[in-house]
Amino acid sequence: MNRLTFPLDDPQDLKRLSCGEKVLIDGKILAMRDSTLTLLTSVFPAEELKNILKPGSAVFLSSVSSKENITTVGPTSTYRMEEKLVSLIPLGIRALIGKGSVSVNFLAALTQNDCVYLGFPGGLSALLSKNVQKAEILKFSHLGSEALWELHVSGMPFFVFSDLSGNYFFR
Repeated sequence: MNRLTFPLDDPQDLKRLSCGEKVLIDGKILAMRDSTLTLLTSVFPAEELKNILKPGSAVFLSSVSSKENITTVGPTSTYRMEEKLVSLIPLGIRALIGKGSVSVNFLAALTQNDCVYLGFPGGLSALLSKNVQKAEILKFSHLGSEALWELHVSGMPFFVFSDLSGNYFFR
């Protein structure tokens, strides 16, 4: 089983991932939902977005709730956000983490930009939440659970839904 630490220093590390396998994630990942994605893509120019998203990052499409050192996360369906995500992928994102199937055009954008799609089945959020060590809001605190969060994670398990060779789990 592979293990990756984000932000990823070397995108070549993604080449060892194969579609369908389990991967453990360590380090810092960004979490956001629809509202934050809309704000990011409408308010900030590309250069500023690069600084916010940090090259080599992993973006988790998830709501986050954090109270009294207990953090819960809940992956959300990726397909709803494809159109806006396509504009962020070329900014250096190396992993998108979500739930469910996506379009052929979206997969092509991932592959062309050395980005993998990782996912987790719905309904198992409690399992993922155990791997969050710290959570802090980076932007849009007024959005609460849908703000832009930075999660410090250790051993967070996901499946590789698409790899750099263009293999896709849902085909």
